[in-house]
Amino acid sequence: METTHPLAVVTGASSGIGYEPAGQFAEHGFDLIIAAEDDALAPAAATLTGHGTRVKAVRTDLGTRDGVEELHRAVTATRRPVAAVAMNAGAGQGGPFLRTRLADELKIIDLNITSTVHLAKLPLPRRSRTS
Repeated sequence: METTHPLAVVTGASSGIGYEPAGQFAEHGFDLIIAAEDDALAPAAATLTGHGTRVKAVRTDLGTRDGVEELHRAVTATRRPVAAVAMNAGAGQGGPFLRTRLADELKIIDLNITSTVHLAKLPLPRRSRTS
């Protein structure tokens, strides 16, 4: 993928808060790697491509370690420097605390916190971090 456009990575880019920065990057001449786990990812990628930008959609569950690693592999495979990252993948839980399931809340923590830290650490030089 040879291009002079900068590359941006946007998570949660299929709709809502994540889709908006993806659109802004596309409008400002960035190529994109977008990630989400839902069916809306492909239509979002098609719309963003309409801005004249190259878009690679990675459908993966960023709430899992494997999902984060899959996105990282897709970014690395481009052999391009990443100019910007917008980490917007996330979910919430409504309702009274005593009525929500612990498993659901832990899954939200994995997506909103654990995966964000994991993804942020991956591109850092090995000598600067420990595994």
